[in-house]
Amino acid sequence: MNNTFNIRRFGLIVRKDFIENWKRYALMFLTMAGCLAVVLIIISIIEYENVVSWTIDGNTIGLVQAMTKDLVSAISIMFPIFGIIFASILMNPMNDKVKRISYLTIPASSLEKFLTRWVTMTVGYIIAFFVALWIVDLLRVGICSVKYPDMDIAFLDFSKMIYSRHDSERYYSVFQDIRIFVFSLSIYFLVQSLMILGSTFWEKATFIKTFAVIIIIGNAYWLICYLGIDLFYEDFNQFGKVLESFTDSALNEEARKIEHSLVYVSATLFFFTLANWTLAYFRFRESEIIKRL
Repeated sequence: MNNTFNIRRFGLIVRKDFIENWKRYALMFLTMAGCLAVVLIIISIIEYENVVSWTIDGNTIGLVQAMTKDLVSAISIMFPIFGIIFASILMNPMNDKVKRISYLTIPASSLEKFLTRWVTMTVGYIIAFFVALWIVDLLRVGICSVKYPDMDIAFLDFSKMIYSRHDSERYYSVFQDIRIFVFSLSIYFLVQSLMILGSTFWEKATFIKTFAVIIIIGNAYWLICYLGIDLFYEDFNQFGKVLESFTDSALNEEARKIEHSLVYVSATLFFFTLANWTLAYFRFRESEIIKRL
């Protein structure tokens, strides 16, 4: 018998988790969809009002493209926010004695229990977010079509997420390069993994406690960097001039190769993300043994 991972047993645990917590998940889904609806509909109405009031023979197509960029930008901000919040409640079944006993007595391995929560709050969240986004976009188009019957209301255009050389205007893209997009994605997954790791240390008020620790560590890192710069430069402004010259040189075509370093930075962040997920599992397994005693 495989006591580490069994796909059939894992499926049964996922099914059990959904049956027992579907009301909670439904509430989370509706909250997320409601926030998306409010933000996207308000942005659309404001931008379409600008198009209506555009009386000069200007570039109304540009206004619509700018609106698309604003919508996709809002989505790009809300996606990591909800993902980080949901990740902080990964170990919600362990935050009270009754639920903890019920969760620990499930006839499954630690890996299966952890993966159940990880899949729900990582993969499940991504699926739920885009399902909610699709529903909200239908609602947005419906409302705007009624309010502005003379306009051609378009659905979200995710081609404006990353700049393509086929686009005539670079300004209307949220991310100017795919490497910047991947880098941003790696930052999101890193912070999300830190929240998952934090949830295995603090089952209650995970978001606040983990966020506080990240701020403290971040400030400590900034202080160390500051002291290091102060140690090697007599005048702190000298370092600023070095950065300025680096920025100016980056404008040159040859110096643009530096952007390739984003690929290595992103790979490093993804590595630390995997490390945090792994540490979270071992921490969960350790805490499970302790709380069984």
